[in-house]
Amino acid sequence: MIMSQKNMKLLVIAGGIIVIAAIVFFSISQENPDVINSDLKQPTSSISIGTIHRDAAKMTDRFQPLADHIANKLSDDSETYRGTVIIPESQVEMINLINNHEIDIYIDSPIIGMKINEDAKMSPALFAWKDNAKSYHSVFFALNSSEIMSLDDIEGTTIIFEDSESTSGYFLPLYHLMQMGYAVGTESSDDVSYQFSLDDENTAIWIIEGRGDIGVVSNLDFEDIPDNARNDLKIIGTTDELPRQIVFFRDGLDVDSELIEILLELDGTEVPKVLKPSKLNKFSKLNPETDLSQVKTVLEYLNIK
Repeated sequence: MIMSQKNMKLLVIAGGIIVIAAIVFFSISQENPDVINSDLKQPTSSISIGTIHRDAAKMTDRFQPLADHIANKLSDDSETYRGTVIIPESQVEMINLINNHEIDIYIDSPIIGMKINEDAKMSPALFAWKDNAKSYHSVFFALNSSEIMSLDDIEGTTIIFEDSESTSGYFLPLYHLMQMGYAVGTESSDDVSYQFSLDDENTAIWIIEGRGDIGVVSNLDFEDIPDNARNDLKIIGTTDELPRQIVFFRDGLDVDSELIEILLELDGTEVPKVLKPSKLNKFSKLNPETDLSQVKTVLEYLNIK
């Protein structure tokens, strides 16, 4: 079959367009390889961070830079990761998300974290330093004008805890008081009654306003109370130290060794951008057998369900 002159022209034009497109693509790829590669390399995996909190939007903003940093470090020519943040409101939700492989990295205070560890398929991996502290303790305080001078004088008083899932604002001080022999409850027959302020900042205000006799916050939160208010308060007791925060990895995560390396290598130049929003400062090694013994003791003694 003899091709017509018109078809020959069309064929030549089409061929020319293909050649030009190839030349342009080659030129762009040489000058901007990252642009081309970003179009070709699609996300194939995700790495997710989670913690329990009532305000999901706020906590997502705090942890997204860290999730993005981890995803970027894990990505290579063969696989691209996308960092996500998931913030459930309850312990049950967190357990289900971890067991369903929807949350890979879980960061929380030690008592809640180890409590969830009993039912979730995960393992403690690292310490997370928060507020420049690896550990912290609880502080009991009262008004300077109060006749209460120590924890030996608190029978019949009302304590203001933070909330029912706070390590430093409830579990640790509760354990300390029970170790001293106090029966702590909401019934009048108990030695000490209590209320929840639902925020560590509220606790000091409630004591100053006379809504309770003794407040309990972490030593770090006590130092953050404004001077004009803190000057009206006195510390009447303290507890033992516990880790500030713990990082857990879900079981079956095939990049756990890489994650440990990435988190331990966060240095001073990356911290402001990556960690500052989350209020974390750095990460350090953890030995689950020895470093968490006090946490396990508190958890077992309180028989927290």
